[in-house]
Amino acid sequence: MRSSTEAKAVVASLREALGHGDKSLVGNKGYRKYLRAGGKQFAVDEDKIQEEARYDGKWVLTTNTDLPTHEVALKYKQLWMVEDVVRDLDNPNEMEIGLLSEECNHRSTGSGNR
Repeated sequence: MRSSTEAKAVVASLREALGHGDKSLVGNKGYRKYLRAGGKQFAVDEDKIQEEARYDGKWVLTTNTDLPTHEVALKYKQLWMVEDVVRDLDNPNEMEIGLLSEECNHRSTGSGNR
Protein backbone atom coordinates (compact mmCIF):
# COMPACT_ATOMS: atom_id res chain seq x y z
CA MET A 1 0.00 0.00 0.00
CA ARG A 2 1.27 3.41 -0.83
CA SER A 3 1.75 5.52 2.27
CA SER A 4 1.83 9.31 2.22
CA THR A 5 4.21 9.20 5.19
CA GLU A 6 6.70 7.06 3.26
CA ALA A 7 6.43 9.26 0.16
CA LYS A 8 6.98 12.41 2.22
CA ALA A 9 10.06 10.84 3.83
CA VAL A 10 11.50 9.93 0.41
CA VAL A 11 10.91 13.44 -0.94
CA ALA A 12 12.40 15.06 2.17
CA SER A 13 15.47 12.83 1.89
CA LEU A 14 15.70 13.63 -1.83
CA ARG A 15 15.61 17.37 -1.18
CA GLU A 16 18.44 17.00 1.34
CA ALA A 17 20.48 14.77 -0.97
CA LEU A 18 20.10 17.24 -3.86
CA GLY A 19 21.98 19.75 -1.76
CA HIS A 20 25.02 17.45 -1.82
CA GLY A 21 25.05 16.81 -5.57
CA ASP A 22 22.65 15.14 -7.94
CA LYS A 23 24.46 12.65 -10.17
CA SER A 24 24.27 9.71 -7.76
CA LEU A 25 20.53 10.22 -7.22
CA VAL A 26 19.53 8.98 -10.67
CA GLY A 27 20.49 5.42 -9.73
CA ASN A 28 18.17 5.47 -6.70
CA LYS A 29 14.77 4.14 -7.79
CA GLY A 30 12.92 5.87 -4.96
CA TYR A 31 14.45 9.23 -5.81
CA ARG A 32 14.39 8.85 -9.60
CA LYS A 33 10.59 8.84 -9.56
CA TYR A 34 10.56 12.41 -8.21
CA LEU A 35 13.43 13.88 -10.26
CA ARG A 36 13.26 15.94 -13.42
CA ALA A 37 16.09 17.25 -15.53
CA GLY A 38 16.50 20.97 -15.07
CA GLY A 39 19.30 22.15 -17.30
CA LYS A 40 22.68 21.20 -15.82
CA GLN A 41 21.26 19.67 -12.69
CA PHE A 42 18.24 17.72 -11.48
CA ALA A 43 15.37 19.19 -9.48
CA VAL A 44 12.44 17.83 -7.52
CA ASP A 45 9.44 17.31 -9.81
CA GLU A 46 6.62 18.95 -7.82
CA ASP A 47 4.01 17.91 -10.41
CA LYS A 48 5.02 14.25 -10.03
CA ILE A 49 4.67 14.51 -6.25
CA GLN A 50 1.10 15.81 -6.65
CA GLU A 51 0.28 13.15 -9.26
CA GLU A 52 1.57 10.34 -7.04
CA ALA A 53 -0.36 11.65 -4.01
CA ARG A 54 -3.62 10.40 -5.56
CA TYR A 55 -2.46 6.84 -4.84
CA ASP A 56 -1.88 7.45 -1.12
CA GLY A 57 -3.57 4.75 0.93
CA LYS A 58 -4.33 2.57 -2.11
CA TRP A 59 -2.91 -0.67 -3.47
CA VAL A 60 -1.78 -0.32 -7.07
CA LEU A 61 -1.28 -3.46 -9.17
CA THR A 62 0.27 -3.32 -12.61
CA THR A 63 0.18 -6.31 -14.93
CA ASN A 64 0.81 -7.27 -18.52
CA THR A 65 -1.98 -9.89 -18.68
CA ASP A 66 -5.37 -9.69 -20.33
CA LEU A 67 -7.13 -10.90 -17.18
CA PRO A 68 -10.07 -8.85 -15.87
CA THR A 69 -9.31 -6.55 -12.93
CA HIS A 70 -11.11 -8.72 -10.35
CA GLU A 71 -9.12 -11.81 -11.42
CA VAL A 72 -5.81 -9.93 -11.16
CA ALA A 73 -6.74 -8.85 -7.64
CA LEU A 74 -7.74 -12.43 -6.72
CA LYS A 75 -4.49 -13.88 -8.09
CA TYR A 76 -2.49 -11.29 -6.16
CA LYS A 77 -4.34 -12.20 -2.97
CA GLN A 78 -3.66 -15.90 -3.60
CA LEU A 79 0.01 -15.14 -4.14
CA TRP A 80 0.07 -13.22 -0.87
CA MET A 81 -1.46 -16.22 0.97
CA VAL A 82 1.15 -18.61 -0.54
CA GLU A 83 3.97 -16.27 0.44
CA ASP A 84 2.57 -16.13 3.97
CA VAL A 85 2.66 -19.94 4.21
CA VAL A 86 6.22 -20.05 2.85
CA ARG A 87 7.27 -17.49 5.46
CA ASP A 88 5.84 -19.79 8.13
CA LEU A 89 7.74 -22.75 6.68
CA ASP A 90 10.96 -20.74 6.69
CA ASN A 91 10.60 -20.20 10.43
CA PRO A 92 10.09 -23.70 11.93
CA ASN A 93 10.15 -22.31 15.47
CA GLU A 94 6.71 -20.82 14.85
CA MET A 95 5.18 -24.02 13.48
CA GLU A 96 3.95 -27.07 15.28
CA ILE A 97 4.21 -30.19 13.16
CA GLY A 98 2.49 -33.35 14.37
CA LEU A 99 4.03 -36.75 13.74
CA LEU A 100 2.08 -39.36 11.79
CA SER A 101 1.32 -42.50 13.69
CA GLU A 102 2.95 -45.75 12.62
CA GLU A 103 -0.46 -47.24 11.88
CA CYS A 104 -1.19 -44.45 9.43
CA ASN A 105 2.17 -45.01 7.69
CA HIS A 106 1.44 -48.72 7.15
CA ARG A 107 -1.88 -47.95 5.51
CA SER A 108 -0.47 -45.32 3.20
CA THR A 109 2.38 -47.52 1.92
CA GLY A 110 0.38 -50.74 1.84
CA SER A 111 2.95 -52.53 4.01
CA GLY A 112 2.94 -53.92 7.50
CA ASN A 113 0.46 -55.95 9.48
CA ARG A 114 -3.16 -54.99 9.74
